[in-house]
Amino acid sequence: MSNQPWNFLCKIASSVVLITAAVLSGSPDTHAAGFGRNKQIITGQVTFEKRATVVPMAICEKEPCAQSQTYWSVLVNSGGTIYELSQAFEVGRSIAPRSVAVAGVMVHPGVHVAIEGTVDVITPNYAIISEVNDARIISSSGSSQDAPQALISPVSYGWKCESDEPFDSKVYVEVYYTGEVNDEERYELKILANHSGEDIFYPVAEFEHATVKSQRGLVTYHASSSTASAVLVIDGSSDSATDLPAHLTLSHEQLGEWPLGAERIFSLRCNRTR
Repeated sequence: MSNQPWNFLCKIASSVVLITAAVLSGSPDTHAAGFGRNKQIITGQVTFEKRATVVPMAICEKEPCAQSQTYWSVLVNSGGTIYELSQAFEVGRSIAPRSVAVAGVMVHPGVHVAIEGTVDVITPNYAIISEVNDARIISSSGSSQDAPQALISPVSYGWKCESDEPFDSKVYVEVYYTGEVNDEERYELKILANHSGEDIFYPVAEFEHATVKSQRGLVTYHASSSTASAVLVIDGSSDSATDLPAHLTLSHEQLGEWPLGAERIFSLRCNRTR
C-alpha cells in the first residue's frame, strides 16, 4: 500500500500542532489570513457556488462580444474564512453538479475535506487556493443533494449587473475588488450603457474608490466623484445564487442628455464574478 495518504495525514497533524503552538505563544503568524502567498493545508466544509465569466466591455468596442459563461466554484469554509479554488468547474452548466473532481478526489457539498495548495490571502475572511497538490475526504457528512449556498459576502472579485427594464438603453454595472486601504475594502465601479441593437458600449460613469457595507442580506456599494455619485444595492437574502435583484441610484451631470433626467434608479440583476 502506498504511503502517500499516510504522509498527507501526517502533514495535516503537523500543521495542527504548529498552529496550536503558535496560538498558545501569541504569534501573529497564526492568523489564516496573514496576507501573502504560501503553501498550506486547508480543512473545512465544501460548498458549490455558481459564477459567470467576465467579458471586459472594452473588448466589445473592437470586436464582437464573447458570451459570458456560467461555471461552478468550489469553496471551503474553514473557521469562518472562505477559501475558493481557482479552478472553474462545469463551465457552461446552469444546474449545480452533484460532485466535482479536486486533485482526483470527488467532492460534493457538505463534505469535509483537507486540501493542500498555494493560498493567496485577499482579505481576513477570503482567500484563493491554487496549485492544488492533494485532497482528502475527512468526513462524508452532508449529502450530495445539498443545495449550493448563495454566499454573497462582498469580498470577491466582483459583480456584473445588467438592467432588466425595457428601456431603449440598457445599463451595465461592473464591480471589481481592488484591495484594502486603512482596513477598508475598496472596489472599482464602472457603469456602461448601450442603445438597443448596438454592440458598442458607452461609458456613463467610473469610480475608482467605491466602498461597501453588508447588512441583513444586502450588499451596498457607495461611490462618488466630482460629477457623479452612485449607490448599488444587491439583495442577497433570497436562496438564489444567480440573478440577484439589485437597484442602482445614479446621479450624473451627463444624464441630462438622456430622456431619463439627472437622477435615475435602475432595476438590475447581478451575478458574482471572478
